[in-house]
Amino acid sequence: MDLPTRRTTMSVPPRSIDWRIVLASIVTIGVALLFWGSPFLLPLKLFVVLLHEMSHALAAWLTGGAVERLIVTADEGGLAFTRGGNRFLISSAGYLGSLIWGVVLMQLSLARPARRRVALRMLALLLALAVILSVRDPFTLAMVGATVAAALLLARYGPPRWQQIVLWLIGSFSALYAIIDIGTDILSRGPLAGVPFFGTVTFQNDAEILAAETFVPAFVWGLLWITLALAVYLWNLRQLATRR
Repeated sequence: MDLPTRRTTMSVPPRSIDWRIVLASIVTIGVALLFWGSPFLLPLKLFVVLLHEMSHALAAWLTGGAVERLIVTADEGGLAFTRGGNRFLISSAGYLGSLIWGVVLMQLSLARPARRRVALRMLALLLALAVILSVRDPFTLAMVGATVAAALLLARYGPPRWQQIVLWLIGSFSALYAIIDIGTDILSRGPLAGVPFFGTVTFQNDAEILAAETFVPAFVWGLLWITLALAVYLWNLRQLATRR
C-alpha cells in the first residue's frame, strides 16, 4: 500500500481525486470485513481496544473523575474502571473516542515525515502515562509496554513509508472499530439480535451503561453512534482522497 504525502502545490487541480487513497481505503475496509474475527488482526484489534478504553479514561480525567485501572484482555475485551466525572461523557467516549483517534491518525499518516515521527512519539508517551496512572494487570502491562517500544523504535529507525502505513492502519482500524463493534456489541441486542454478522452478545456495553443513566434505550444510542461514526469516517475519507 503506497500512500501519498499531502502537499500543497499550484499545479494540482482543486478537489482532484487521489485514487491511491481510494484504493487503500477499499483494501482496508475489505480486510476488516473479511478478517474481523480472524487471529490475523488480533494485535491490531487489541491496540484499538486499548485506544477505546483510554478514551473512557481521558473523558474521566477531563471531567474531574479518576481512573482506578484499565484492562485489556487477550480475547479483545477491555474495561475502564472510573470514579466520579461526567458519566454521560465517559460512557460516550469509548466509541466516539475510537473514531476521533482513527480520524486524527489517518490524517497524520499523510503528513510530512517529521510530523509522523512526532505523532508516534506522542502516542508512545500517552500510552506510557496510561501504564503509570492506571494499568496494573500483567497482560495489559506487557501489551502496552511492547506497543510503546515499537512506536518509539518505528519513530526513530523506521522508514518513512513504514511509519505512514502503520499510522494509516491503526487509524483506519480504530475508526472501523467504532463502526463494526457498535454493530456486533450494541445493535446485536436490539431488533438485529441473531442476524448474521451482528450475532448475539451477553456482556454489558457502553450503550447499556448510558441507557441506565438517561433512560434512552441502548439500541437508540447504538444507532446514533453508528450513524455519526459512518458519517465522520466517510467525510474523512473524502477529505483525504481529494486535494486542493
